[in-house]
Amino acid sequence: MTLIIGCINKNYGIIAGDTQLSRTGLSRNGKLDKSIEIKTNNYGSDFLMGILGKWVSWRNNDDNPSYYTNEYDNLITGLQTWKEKDKKSIVENFLDKREYLDATAIYIKRNENDFELGMKSSKPNDVIKNFSFDKCKLYFNEPFSDINDTYVLTIIENFTKEYKLVSKLEDSLFLLNNTILTLISEGDSLSIKRKNEDIVCLDVDNTVGGYVTIQLLTKNIHFINNFSFNYNKDYNCLTDGLTYSFAKKLNFKRYIRYVDNLAMIVKSSNYPSNSNIKDNLIDLAQMQIKHIMNKDILKPLILNQIIDYCNEKYNLNLTRIETIVTEENDLDFVFDEVDEIDPNYILNFFI
Repeated sequence: MTLIIGCINKNYGIIAGDTQLSRTGLSRNGKLDKSIEIKTNNYGSDFLMGILGKWVSWRNNDDNPSYYTNEYDNLITGLQTWKEKDKKSIVENFLDKREYLDATAIYIKRNENDFELGMKSSKPNDVIKNFSFDKCKLYFNEPFSDINDTYVLTIIENFTKEYKLVSKLEDSLFLLNNTILTLISEGDSLSIKRKNEDIVCLDVDNTVGGYVTIQLLTKNIHFINNFSFNYNKDYNCLTDGLTYSFAKKLNFKRYIRYVDNLAMIVKSSNYPSNSNIKDNLIDLAQMQIKHIMNKDILKPLILNQIIDYCNEKYNLNLTRIETIVTEENDLDFVFDEVDEIDPNYILNFFI
């Protein structure tokens, strides 16, 4: 199962999610078609949606014993072609008639004066949770609910407390982005403590993968802000265009995920389609850099190289990290940082 998070307050609505790493199944292992499938999208200027669960219907026939129908494709066709403007009703009516699916949609609808956050499932769904902070409301799913149905909730709570997040746009983007990125960067498996027990389940299949995609609606009806344009040329590559999303090294080198994600934010701030939120994205990039440093994912000297490059290439004004250079940490940089991390490889993500 993927991870989808919807967030609204009176001024904006955000849908964020990971990307499924196979087209015909939810497992990240085994003999499957290893392709990226985006699970979040906008459907017009007033409706965002992310999908969860199994949207594929399998049936047998004489010609092809494994014939299947992708009901998500059918729903998209309906949203694009039906004359009815109420996309919320289209989604709800569609799932009401497909009890044979185990599928869920989390959606955001922009109304005349506010934003509406909702969900709809083809079957009763007990993995959708809600959370509020400041003036924001969240819906999200718990991908590992059979082991611990507060796993993602705890991540969200910890981020809001650690960074004292409020309902500013960049704070909400930071929360959704890093909640999903935290799981993605764990690789193919992770350890989860079973709820209300001290038992830790090891090597749990991590079904949250790929990279983070974010879509945003504001009250400015002329903009549909999409942060995943970086991946449009090839969904199977990260933003450097060279690194394969399924590469084994990504399971052990989480800094690559964070560099790629930071590049997505920086590049998004330079897109004309995101000009209405450019300042928010620059603030988000600054928050992300601080987070990467706080978690010791990259050293300040490497981060300052990224900052200098982005400021020059994209005409930004990101603040450099103050460092106190001593003989000891200079040697650490030489022997630990350079040997493991090639700065040229990192900067390639920001080209």
